[in-house]
Amino acid sequence: MLRLQPGQEAADADVQFAANLSCFFSKARNSTETVVDYTSPKHISRARGGYLGMVSIKQGSSVYTIWARPGDVSEVAEASAQP
Repeated sequence: MLRLQPGQEAADADVQFAANLSCFFSKARNSTETVVDYTSPKHISRARGGYLGMVSIKQGSSVYTIWARPGDVSEVAEASAQP
């Protein structure tokens, strides 16, 4: 989740970086590119009976799609995991 102050909009580079990180820390880590959907937090709710991290997006909400590349953030992600 990319957190912003109320009324603030995320820069495209920040959205891309967040998508790349989410892809890196998922099962799609070894993929070259993966599709990531994103929307405003007010359109997301926890999926009933779903596993940890599973969400559902309300129908009729604005959903955007971006191509994530986990390899672009692998060095940053692995360096941040080091103590």
